[in-house]
Amino acid sequence: MPKIVDHELRKSEITRAVIRSIGKEGLANVTIRGIAREGGFSSGTLAHYFNSKEELINFAFDEISKHAFARIENRVGEYQTAQDKVRAVIEELTPQVSDEHDAVISVSFWAAARQDEKLRRKFQDVYANFRCHLRDYIGEGLNTGEFHIQGGVEDEIDFIVAVTDGLLVSFLLDPDRFPAHRSQWLVTAAMSRLLSPNLAAS
Repeated sequence: MPKIVDHELRKSEITRAVIRSIGKEGLANVTIRGIAREGGFSSGTLAHYFNSKEELINFAFDEISKHAFARIENRVGEYQTAQDKVRAVIEELTPQVSDEHDAVISVSFWAAARQDEKLRRKFQDVYANFRCHLRDYIGEGLNTGEFHIQGGVEDEIDFIVAVTDGLLVSFLLDPDRFPAHRSQWLVTAAMSRLLSPNLAAS
């Protein structure tokens, strides 16, 4: 009787192998053979699901993005106030000491997106989604009086994205400078721009 293969499970296993390979080798150095070795597959198994390394990498990016948004939504779902929701998003986008592997993967994808138009469009969609989340929560905070901003909402969103992206690179290059307590301080500093005077003073 032929072996029944759970194709979704196999794709998930392949994705994890891709992520581990990128974390170890960097995206530029990842090969189909290396991914197969990392996951304990044959190269033929990968070829059954993906026609090229590019297709495999794009699929892995989609899976990573999907899990990142699910993690953010689960975290945000724990809170009631707009302040806590925005802070949760910023914290999820801010690297921690335990996240060096994830930081390597993120920066590897950034570099690849410069040469890969399809991947660059995917990044643009991901950032648009992040901005949409922040826009909703900041708008909620403005309506409830939790937030008070001097400029426009889009300016604040761009500031948060720029800070979290900058922290990602800085953390990767000099992780000892950004222990957990400093990362938390930086999150609080980013939040302080949004808070109404009464909440900022509390």
